Amino acid sequence: MQVTAPAIVCAVRPHGETAVIARLLTAERGLVAAYVAGGRGSRLRPVLIPGNSVMADLRAQSDSQLPFARVELL
Repeated sequence: MQVTAPAIVCAVRPHGETAVIARLLTAERGLVAAYVAGGRGSRLRPVLIPGNSVMADLRAQSDSQLPFARVELL
């Protein structure tokens, strides 16, 4: 699966030391949970605030796996 779409950040949970699991609402896929590396860092923390609109690049080897996401603020 490889999807690039605008999304709304719904929730963010810490995962490990620096990563987060983000729940993103997209028009194409609905509500999607995704792993965001460095999500707790100073660069991405202000982007991953619930309610923000982001451009999400979601990648996974299959539809059943948790996708890896790269996000940037819109």
